[in-house]
Amino acid sequence: MKERLYDLNSRDNCVTANIELADKTFKISRVVTGARVLYSNLLVERGQLLQKLAGIDAADPEQLPALEAMQSQVAQFAERKERILDDILELLLKANQIEFDKQWWQDSTDEMDVNSFIEACLSKDADVKKK
Repeated sequence: MKERLYDLNSRDNCVTANIELADKTFKISRVVTGARVLYSNLLVERGQLLQKLAGIDAADPEQLPALEAMQSQVAQFAERKERILDDILELLLKANQIEFDKQWWQDSTDEMDVNSFIEACLSKDADVKKK
């Protein structure tokens, strides 16, 4: 019986994306499942929140209590989102042997930058054609 060795630890098996952001270039080869799960869950929660908001008529005085409750939920989501995005960044960077410098991310990026970076990492393998 023949044996095959698959070295899945080798970066040769990965597409490497060079992602430029602010004054740095990040070489991303590995995207761990935990980062995908966290980001997916974040998008689902955001969608659910937006759906609830869409169902409230802010001009209707009877819906004022529902609107106030939603404002509280939005504030809580914003706090969770910040922590989750940091967790995703840390997972992605650690998987690629890059130190997560939270202060740099706070000083050098905005929320759109962070989302774009994460999405670039998560989609880096999407255009790879199988041979």
